[in-house]
This record gives sequence, structure tokens and C-alpha cells, in this order.
Amino acid sequence: MSNGLDDLAKKRRRGRQTPAPKHPRSEQEQGSAPQTSTEQPAAADETAPLPEPEQPAPASASSDAQQQRPDALRFNRPPSIEAYLDEELMDKLWEVEAAGAARRERHLQSPVVRLALRELFKRYTPAQIVEQVLAASPPKTGKRGRPRR
Repeated sequence: MSNGLDDLAKKRRRGRQTPAPKHPRSEQEQGSAPQTSTEQPAAADETAPLPEPEQPAPASASSDAQQQRPDALRFNRPPSIEAYLDEELMDKLWEVEAAGAARRERHLQSPVVRLALRELFKRYTPAQIVEQVLAASPPKTGKRGRPRR
């Protein structure tokens, strides 16, 4: 008959077993990530040649962009941004969505915003857009951030 304390002591001696990952890495991620292992390799034979260290690949613009926006590059789509629209613009956007729904078209918000930005850039230069945006913004109070106590 075994004692519960003896069973716990045996488990402690064996060490903690890490559970299997719930979401294992895909083959693409495994190839690019360095392998980390908690197990110690067997003693290497002294006569065996040492493996040559991997040479880092030259940095390119695509690898920099991949580190910055992996969500956009993974799905081959433009990067997602967040835009804050006022109530009037949202109402107009919903009108366009309703008109698209009448033609059995869905998800028109992003294409509408892209169309509007293209038209804006056709009419104005970036400097003119900045001037218009700053002219329409509320006046600054001079206070920045959270008030101090």
C-alpha cells in the first residue's frame, strides 16, 4: 500500500513535465524560429566536426516590413488602420452599405474609404490636406496629458 506523500515525492524527483502546446507552431514558423530545447544533448564526440554557425541573411526591406506588420503580410492584404469617424460620416457610410445590400454586395466600408482617400489625393496635395485638417480641428488649450495633482 503506497502513501500519498511517497507519490508526491516521486513526482518531485521526476521533475515537472511540460504539457503539449495547445497551438503548435506551423511548419513555416518552425523553419524561421531558432530551436530551443530544455533537454541536454548527449556528449559530442571530440573527433566529430563542429557544425558551422548559420550566417545571418542580409537585411532587406521586406524582412523589416514583415517585422513591423506581420498581420498584413501574412494574409497578403493592406495593413489595417483605425479611423475615428463622426456621426455624419458613419450615417453616410451606412447609407452606402444599405445601397450595396440592395445589390447583394456586402462589406463595402473599406472599399468606400479607399475610394474616398483616392479622390481626396487626386484633388489635394498632402500639404493642402494637412492645412485643411488643422483648420477644421478645434483650437488647442495648451494643456497636454493628464492633469497633475
